[in-house]
Amino acid sequence: SRDQESKERRETLPAHPQQQQKTTTTTTTTMAISFDSSEGGASYDALRSGQLDHVVYAFSESDANRLVVKDKGLAGRDSVFDAVTSKMDDAQVLFAFVRVETGDELSKRNKFVSITWVGENLSPFKKGRVSGLKNDVLKLFPGINVEVFATDKQDIDKEEILAKVKTAMGANYGSASFTDPTLAQGSSSSGSSFAPPRPAPVAQPAAPAPAPVKVEA
Repeated sequence: SRDQESKERRETLPAHPQQQQKTTTTTTTTMAISFDSSEGGASYDALRSGQLDHVVYAFSESDANRLVVKDKGLAGRDSVFDAVTSKMDDAQVLFAFVRVETGDELSKRNKFVSITWVGENLSPFKKGRVSGLKNDVLKLFPGINVEVFATDKQDIDKEEILAKVKTAMGANYGSASFTDPTLAQGSSSSGSSFAPPRPAPVAQPAAPAPAPVKVEA
């Protein structure tokens, strides 16, 4: 019939260009990761300046694209990794940042470690989301020297992380590896280094004076 033919024609018409564009935009646009408040950026600045040695961030419960501060503090070199590990939750995605001072009496430096924590009890969807967002998250935290990915608290191994930090320094100076070039030419039986005396210069004989020339008048 004529009515049925008209209905079939409408069903076969292409979607309006604006409707197509709207659909495409909806499926391709993603929200940028940002801090939930000024506390997020200020806490990381405090870490960089030495006022804190760790900050832990989590996604906001009200907005999955915003980071909130879950914990922060100044625990000290010996305890900082224990302090961070104690905050790891098997039901959360967390991003922890740790400042460690490394080096020796000749070269002390601050290095920064990021720990991306993915709890074992998270859904496969949330676990997969982390891999796509990790790089966007780390853009908020410049100056990271060592990155750690952890799904178990044993993955946050203090000694292993500090070894990576030491490697990131690119140098290992200290009294054990420093040699004074002026003391490296000899050693005594007692083990102390010394420089041998230089030989005294040998005096060269003076050349004989030329004989006088007689001039006859």
